[in-house]
Amino acid sequence: MAIRGLNHPGVEMVEHLRDNGTPYEAIKVLLNRHHKTLHKKLSSLHPEDRTPGHIFELHTLEIAIAYNDIRDLGSAPQLKKLDLAHQGCSAKGEPLASTFHKRARQMALTSRECGLVATGVKTKFL
Repeated sequence: MAIRGLNHPGVEMVEHLRDNGTPYEAIKVLLNRHHKTLHKKLSSLHPEDRTPGHIFELHTLEIAIAYNDIRDLGSAPQLKKLDLAHQGCSAKGEPLASTFHKRARQMALTSRECGLVATGVKTKFL
């Protein structure tokens, strides 16, 4: 199995925290707190107002959380969890929060464009 996601800002974030002596549990708490805050912020916005930058930041935190849980880089199940996070899925194959927000944003933008076309209003290309 190829190791995907090891060259990612989320991995670099965890490595930076580890290099600074931050213990595993403190990193986990920090990442989960930031993830929860950003997820809550995005959830309070209309889907079309969720920016790709914030969605990427949320995904980066999800990668970091998955990477922080890896204890052995030789463990296929642990690396699979990181690979799934990289693809936007949990270990159970369910969409992560960033995937949800990304899909909601795409649906809102697509349906809005379709609605404008259906009423005869010309749309702008972004």
